[in-house]
Amino acid sequence: MENNSFYITHYCDEDDLRFRPRASYKARVYLCDFFLKNILVPKSILVNKWNVNLSISFGMVKKESEIIIAPSRKFSQEKTILFPAMVPLNNIIGSQDPYKDYLEIIIDVIWLFILENSNNVSRDELEQVIERIDYEFLYSLPYPAPFIEQKFIGDDSVKIQKLYFEKFDL
Repeated sequence: MENNSFYITHYCDEDDLRFRPRASYKARVYLCDFFLKNILVPKSILVNKWNVNLSISFGMVKKESEIIIAPSRKFSQEKTILFPAMVPLNNIIGSQDPYKDYLEIIIDVIWLFILENSNNVSRDELEQVIERIDYEFLYSLPYPAPFIEQKFIGDDSVKIQKLYFEKFDL
C-alpha cells in the first residue's frame, strides 16, 4: 500500500553515487505505511492536514557524524511539509551489514521526525511500535536492489543512469 501523505525521498550527489545505499524503494514504502498506520494517524501527527516528505540526502563527510535534521519547510499551496535530513554515507560504507545499517538509519530519521513533531508520543511507546516492524519482509527485498528499484531523486536522468552503470560496470 503506497500512501501519498507520508513518504521518504532519497538523494545522493553524483560524486557519491557509487556509495549510496542500494536499497529498494519498497523498504521506504513499507516503513512509511507502517509508521503511518501505527503512530502517525492514531496520534494525529501532521499527516491529517499535511503531506509529509522526509527528504534524506546521503553524502560523504570527512569523519563519521550524526544524522543532521535541517529546519522544515512548508509549501502551503501543495499542503506539503519537507523535513530534510542529511545522512553521512560513512555510517554505511564498509559496514558488515550495510542494508541493516541503512534500515536503522531510516528508522532513526523517522524516530527523530516523530519525536520532534509530537508531544504525545513517548520514547517507550515508539520503541514498542518499532518492535512490530516486519523485518522478515524487509530482508526479503533485494539488496543491492536493481537500479530501477532504488528510485533516488534524479535517477530518471540519463546522466545519472550512465554514471551509475559506469561506476558499477553494469
